[in-house]
Amino acid sequence: MRCLALLLSLTVACDDGSTTNAYFLSAGNDETCILYPVDLDDVPDAGGGFDAGTDTGPPDADLDAMADAEPLDGGAVDAGLDAAPGPDSGTPDAGSPGPASGGRLQCWGGGDPRPRVQPEALPPLLDVSWAPTRCVRTIFSRVLCWGENDRGQLTMGMTDNPRPTPLLGIANPEIAIARFGGATVCGIEGGRLHCWGAGTESQLGDGSRADRPRPEPVLFPTEPTAVTTFQVALGPEHVCAVTSAGPFCWGSNADGRVGDGSRSEARFPRAVLLTEGMGNIVKFALGRAHTCALDDAGAVWCWGDDEFGQLGQMSVGIDYAFPRRVDRIGPAVDVQSGEDHVCAVEAEGAVQCWGRNDRFQTSHPFDGSAGFIGTVPEITSPRQLVLGANHACVLLSGEVRCWGESAQGQLGRTVERPQRIPLTVTGLR
Repeated sequence: MRCLALLLSLTVACDDGSTTNAYFLSAGNDETCILYPVDLDDVPDAGGGFDAGTDTGPPDADLDAMADAEPLDGGAVDAGLDAAPGPDSGTPDAGSPGPASGGRLQCWGGGDPRPRVQPEALPPLLDVSWAPTRCVRTIFSRVLCWGENDRGQLTMGMTDNPRPTPLLGIANPEIAIARFGGATVCGIEGGRLHCWGAGTESQLGDGSRADRPRPEPVLFPTEPTAVTTFQVALGPEHVCAVTSAGPFCWGSNADGRVGDGSRSEARFPRAVLLTEGMGNIVKFALGRAHTCALDDAGAVWCWGDDEFGQLGQMSVGIDYAFPRRVDRIGPAVDVQSGEDHVCAVEAEGAVQCWGRNDRFQTSHPFDGSAGFIGTVPEITSPRQLVLGANHACVLLSGEVRCWGESAQGQLGRTVERPQRIPLTVTGLR
């Protein structure tokens, strides 16, 4: 059975007419989660009486059916918001989930290296965006969020909420959440992009410079209702989106991370300056103060802050306010950004990383390797790649492996020091 990722969703459609969702990784600042697949054709009717956020989920018989999906050979998209083609994201061959694992989320890090189910009292999940503010989509398409809310991320007040709760002012959008100290949230609903939460650096894209707990449309230069958003990515103080009107970025821009050739704050979306040889951008990947993008020819482009060589230019400290091609890698199928490092998956299967490496984020063998691009050892053709602030994980056939910072249990192993060689996460079920 062959399955393909659907636009703006973790859902995959299979050539036998069935639908399911693939194993999927999501990385927060110092945590990583794996979402186990659900066969959507076996999901009970939404009228079955589940009260999202309070019930413990479907009866065991329904979970048994959900866990029986045939292993996939299809792709996945990033955080439910990536319309770009990505690495194959099929089912691991080992450690397959038991009946209670279908649609369940296991997370590690955040101070505990042991994989644990989170959250426990919800119906099976289809989608997740994991940061200090967390959002999930249940099998009944309800989006529930909880966690930090000091800047209005949960669309209600400014008080943290530990209980998964529906958003106000927007129904069930595809969610992206800022990491690396950010507190902005954006959602795509019906192709329209809305943002809320932190806005003091113009991250909300509507001309305001204040936090806002309610979702409002981003004001693109063209008629907003005529712009369809395909993918959105957030840094702590800037945002970028792939739209039907082209690629746009907005927010803080002192180091050129908006990519329009200027260094002035962008209070509204600005078109990214398309440089010579650049194809159509299909995906953005944002770090603390840099921006990278993947075009439809497989080229990777980066701009903004280069303090640690995260622009991939064999230099350190030379910021660029317009896209620069990362020349020393082959055609890529995915690109991901950590706080100050970047990794790309080449079409031939190698994972190449560059940027900050003081915690072995790029898997280079020595400190001070900022500006160099190198191959991650022992990793070939990962089905998915995710980056946290200072660590990285890949989904392979049969296992998840991680490297980099380990102080908060990010690698899924009890190790005290950062790890250069990828380690296998233990305890996944």
